[in-house]
Amino acid sequence: MSSKLLGHVWDLDLPDSTTKLILLRLADNANDETGECFPSLAYLQDKCSIKSKTTIRLALTKLQELGFILVIKRKKESGINTSNLYKLNMEKILTKTKITKNSSVKSSGSETVPYGSETVPLDGSESVPRTNNSFEPIINQSVNNPPLPPKGESANAEHESQPLVENKSLPKNKNLSVDYTEIMNEFNDCVEDTPISQVRVLSDKRKRQIYSLAKLLKQEFGTCDVKTFRNYFDDFLRQVSARKDRFYFGGGKTGWVANFDYLMRAETFTKTLEDSL
Repeated sequence: MSSKLLGHVWDLDLPDSTTKLILLRLADNANDETGECFPSLAYLQDKCSIKSKTTIRLALTKLQELGFILVIKRKKESGINTSNLYKLNMEKILTKTKITKNSSVKSSGSETVPYGSETVPLDGSESVPRTNNSFEPIINQSVNNPPLPPKGESANAEHESQPLVENKSLPKNKNLSVDYTEIMNEFNDCVEDTPISQVRVLSDKRKRQIYSLAKLLKQEFGTCDVKTFRNYFDDFLRQVSARKDRFYFGGGKTGWVANFDYLMRAETFTKTLEDSL
């Protein structure tokens, strides 16, 4: 626990209460000397009483863009992702820098590092030493009954996505800016080394699907940039990877595997948001 950092975090003027709450939790877990900790998303979700992991990811992204933390992705020797390493910018926090919603701040002495851009292997000398024993991930032992594959989809068929149902209450986003190619690239990077197929063709139909999902992201989070799409993809993958039956990876009776079109569905987004996959 870093009581030294906690008092200074309380004094920071951050964009919103969720962002401050996440930074407070990180500061509470951080090593006093290094400012490092590695709580799992499930741990942050439980301790901060935040239902959606996507909300936590967005808060972490804000903190990194403001220069308060550096997020480093870690993997085990098997290649499976483990909890991120969070390095708090102690110098910046201790100066009690005031941050407003419209501020744009970079990390001290360097450019802002993209969220999750570094990977630290856990296979030897380059591994990050554990600084605290209280960051064990919270594992839900209950196993839900496997959902049925979407209607009309077989184990070996190339699944055609049903169109997202337009909600009449959604605001009209005539000037919504969507980077289709980068979103496709983020998806492909996310599902690499999983049974989920990467996207090779960015058809007009898929662009319409992406645009429809972008409107839902905009309504829910106030933004639909590439990072928000990546957070959604990561959240989906983490949830389905936690299932013992590996249903979304072909572990069901039919062998059906989730794909890009399935992730573009409004129903899939809602289930991911509610952590109910």
